[in-house]
Amino acid sequence: MNYKLLPFIVVTSFSLLIVAGCSSEYNEKMEQGEEAEDNQNYNNAIAAYSAALEIKPEDEDAQESLEDVKSEKQRIEERRAERERKEEQERKEQQAREDDEQKYLSSLDQSTIAGKAKASIFDLIESESTPSNQTFNNVIYDSDIGLLEISIPSDGNVFTGLIADGFRSDTLKIFERLSNNKQFEKVKTIAVEFTMALEDEYGNTEPGRVFRARAKVSELKKMDDPSYFILPKNLDQISENVFVHPSLR
Repeated sequence: MNYKLLPFIVVTSFSLLIVAGCSSEYNEKMEQGEEAEDNQNYNNAIAAYSAALEIKPEDEDAQESLEDVKSEKQRIEERRAERERKEEQERKEQQAREDDEQKYLSSLDQSTIAGKAKASIFDLIESESTPSNQTFNNVIYDSDIGLLEISIPSDGNVFTGLIADGFRSDTLKIFERLSNNKQFEKVKTIAVEFTMALEDEYGNTEPGRVFRARAKVSELKKMDDPSYFILPKNLDQISENVFVHPSLR
């Protein structure tokens, strides 16, 4: 036996053990990182890949995995921040709408039938043809003949074919709400009209009537099935007359 080689053999064996130990620990950290990444636990994944890099500072796999998981975490955080920003914006807009509605309702003189009607139908107009926060400034009650007339401006920002049905749906909602409310027992007839900006032959625009329906309250009360007031086509059957502007037909 060559005793001069013994120290070299011992040192070499010890070095191999260290390398093997490092490789085992490195593999363990990489596996932990992959498992954490699969479970979308990006903080743990970053910690595991970083630990693997400390063991093998020049390792490309660990470096690439670390960069990938950091990028994915950043994307997720950015999406979450954007979602939270939108939710907060929607919350503020909703609050602003509610504040405006409350301000409007508070301004109404609900001692009159016209004022009560405005307050009663305020939450009904939600069709595509009319803004949900629409206010109704033109509501008139003629006590001599018991006629309640409601005029509603509309933006009409939908396809023409949908506008008329939207008006029918909104009118049916109003008919149902008012005809079943004891506050309006003196009302004998309800008329609802919608106005939109119309253009004349010279290119000038001004609000004009595009839809109108009129019905007797006594006839409306006969419809005891709530589902009757859902289908737009039923309006033509229950109304005394229905006017639809030619441009909407």
